[in-house]
Amino acid sequence: MTETAAPGGRFRGRILDYDANSSTEDVLTGSRPAVPARAASYTQEHPPPRYVEHPISAASSSPGSPVLYDSNSKPSLFNAGQSLPSFSNSGAKSSSLNYYLYTRKGRRGLVSQAKLLSFKVLVPLAFFVLGLIKIFVFPSTLEHNVSGEVAKHAHEAVFLNSWTEHVRTHPVRARDKSGFAEMGLRTEMYAHLLKYPTLPGFDQMERALWPFVPGINQLRRWWVETTRVKDTEENSKGIVMSLGKKGAVFASQFIQIIRERHRNDIPIELYYYGENDLPAKYRNYLTSTYKHVRCIDLEALGLFDADLVQLERQGFAIKPFALLATNFTEVMLADADAILLEDPDNFFQEPGYLDTGTLFFHDRDHNRAGGIEEIIQDFMHNQLSLRGPSPRLEQSAFWRKKGIFEQESGVVVVDKRRIETFAALLFTAWQNMGEIRKKTTYRIWWGDKETFWLAFEFSNFPYYFVPKYAQAIGSIRQREGATEGETTEEFCSEHPLHFLGADPEDRDGDGLNEINTHGRPAWFNGGILDSKPDSDTLYIEPNAFTHEGAWEFLFDTERWCIRNYTRGKLEDFDLVPRIEAIKEVARKAEDNFRAKIPKVTTVKEAVLEDQ
Repeated sequence: MTETAAPGGRFRGRILDYDANSSTEDVLTGSRPAVPARAASYTQEHPPPRYVEHPISAASSSPGSPVLYDSNSKPSLFNAGQSLPSFSNSGAKSSSLNYYLYTRKGRRGLVSQAKLLSFKVLVPLAFFVLGLIKIFVFPSTLEHNVSGEVAKHAHEAVFLNSWTEHVRTHPVRARDKSGFAEMGLRTEMYAHLLKYPTLPGFDQMERALWPFVPGINQLRRWWVETTRVKDTEENSKGIVMSLGKKGAVFASQFIQIIRERHRNDIPIELYYYGENDLPAKYRNYLTSTYKHVRCIDLEALGLFDADLVQLERQGFAIKPFALLATNFTEVMLADADAILLEDPDNFFQEPGYLDTGTLFFHDRDHNRAGGIEEIIQDFMHNQLSLRGPSPRLEQSAFWRKKGIFEQESGVVVVDKRRIETFAALLFTAWQNMGEIRKKTTYRIWWGDKETFWLAFEFSNFPYYFVPKYAQAIGSIRQREGATEGETTEEFCSEHPLHFLGADPEDRDGDGLNEINTHGRPAWFNGGILDSKPDSDTLYIEPNAFTHEGAWEFLFDTERWCIRNYTRGKLEDFDLVPRIEAIKEVARKAEDNFRAKIPKVTTVKEAVLEDQ
């Protein structure tokens, strides 16, 4: 059954050049007008004045004692013969009048009271004058109240008008030389302005910046509501997956491993695009078999402009849009063929994730080859020619060795409560919309993989990569045709292995914690299957994994192999029994799936079809 769900530092005033020669067909249009949010009104009536009467007794009629007079009239200091108001203690009338009008001490008392009254009036008047001077002489330090919210640096409201006009009249085109850098600047500015969404013109700027999200104003308001959710509340964390019918059996294995092996009931959302992407029989099976699982049609949600995003039958391109659509505040984005060796909750506890709100994993450390290195190098230098790479990127093997891959997007963990994360996810989705991915993104990179970290890098936002590049898990075999002096071992694997941080544990019982500096195996790609066509084994039977090594793609046999590696011991992490238990759960999940949907291809056939 389908279920649908309906900025602060100063910023830089640098505007990058755009390619004026680009064809008009590249212009990203399509934003739809939306009714701006009505400004909040804050009014409060003053309470009515209170009058308190004090009784006056005859005991207060002695000379020199205080006399109360009518508050509606004042005694004259200039005409002593002027008639005075009647006093409430009439018996003391004569003596009191003589005291106040004909004695020096009495007249001094009245003069002092008059001076004091004048002083009390002048003090607030002086403060009012000083306030006016501050407003007109020092406007740059003024803090305006805009629709009930204090906005620092009121000149930003003026700047926002010119910035909005620039964004509206200079859309970034798919083939602009430094278009991604320009979008990074705009995303950084957007994150800054997100702190002041009631500034005049903010909604208009937002719609011009993200035209592929007609409901961006509503989406942002939904996001604001989710930022108020505490991480201890139910459904604040969740797993999101993009899914088509070919991946349904993998999804069933993934979910059953989470539920049965890790005993975790974390909610899971499966996103598809259109009825044909994930037919009803698959949705019904997944939602009825497993608890806390929902299937959501991105097309039916109506958040994204179908003509601009072009997501029908696009598979992995759906992933960043699913991240935007979910109401989870902390999200693990996972591929259906990812095998988690660790409990999902452990991913949300990584120190790097807690610091930055992101957890990214490296892909294979593979040198560029076949001319692609020049394309990638030119692209990166065009985008970073002015600002330069971030310290993290500058020190990475990808930048120093000119690697071809940097990120593996099979598992991505983000904290959407952070402003930078929300803005960067919009930038990520922009890179995966139809025109951009066809003309730029997917011509340079391998699908969606690099778009996540690039959004943070180009926007100058912090992000975290697990330091270790992907290693291999599988079987070491004897190499055929090895000449004398060459190694006879060959380690080829279709299952890149990824690690989480060091694991402090008292392994030998001596009371001391030994820290494995290599980290601990956390998950691997490619499912639990042995996907080699010539293998008679359905599921993998690993006998080793690697700590360090250099990947190489063998074009003649179309295999990934790793060289010069440091061999890891499976028993160090009890990987053999853990993987055997996972295999048993996966086997049961497939059997149940095929029993309900018998005409579906086997898991191994599905893997081989995609190769």
